[in-house]
Amino acid sequence: MSILHQNRRDLIRYGIGVAVSRAMSSTQIRLPGPGGGANSGAGVGSGGWSLVASASAASTGGSDVTVSNLNTTGANLIVIGIASGSSAPAVSDSNSNLWMRLNLYTGGPNIALFYGYNPSVGTGHTFSTTSGNAPSLYVLAFSGSASSPLDQQAGVGANSGITTVQPGSVTPVQSNELLVTLLGIAASGSTSASAISQGFVIAGTQAFSSGNNYGGAMAYLIQNTAAAVDPAWTVSGSASLLASIASFK
Repeated sequence: MSILHQNRRDLIRYGIGVAVSRAMSSTQIRLPGPGGGANSGAGVGSGGWSLVASASAASTGGSDVTVSNLNTTGANLIVIGIASGSSAPAVSDSNSNLWMRLNLYTGGPNIALFYGYNPSVGTGHTFSTTSGNAPSLYVLAFSGSASSPLDQQAGVGANSGITTVQPGSVTPVQSNELLVTLLGIAASGSTSASAISQGFVIAGTQAFSSGNNYGGAMAYLIQNTAAAVDPAWTVSGSASLLASIASFK
């Protein structure tokens, strides 16, 4: 069997699809090892979403931060958020997965969402920032994703002296999508997220701490019927705020 035919067979075997082979020259693709991970199929999608694990953590003294010992077994989409002073925030994990970074939004803290489809998962799963600069870190693991999960994204850079911020409107292309929004906070005191609108559930929050970490939070919504959404974050005091949002199929 030729190498080309072997690669094509492996792509089909792991549920990635033949079309991906056309992008292999410019895009990194991670195939599971023998037997695959806990989720080596193509994913459920179309309304089968379930939160598997969530956690957040904040830096002490401005160095990198780690979220430890998550049990991500059963997840086939992991979404990560970072709020930090770094102009190139980055993340790594104990299972050596590849993470796709979405748009970076800047000012005060800089924020970015990352995601990994069909990652290697399991017990004792650890996630760490790798670019420092007073980060806070947020991790959400879900089951139910379709392949090629990213749909829409939007965001807004920092505005100072405010208590509420919206990331911008997105309209999912289909019903039963997952929406995840990330908040970043820079303030003069211990300011944290206090609420979010439109039915989003806050799954992790960290207060701003001068000299230690930028604050932030991450929230999610499983939207039964596709419609435009632009949730409003509210915080406990006047601050410099920014936010982003992404939807996943």
